[in-house]
Amino acid sequence: SPSPDGKRIAFSRAQLAGAEVWVMENPPLPAK
Repeated sequence: SPSPDGKRIAFSRAQLAGAEVWVMENPPLPAK
């Protein structure tokens, strides 16, 4: 079975991928 670190890395990669998709689908907020 994968090590906890492997799962953590995979989860981090999934989070980054999700964030990239979210940014592409949502325009950035205007800078204040």
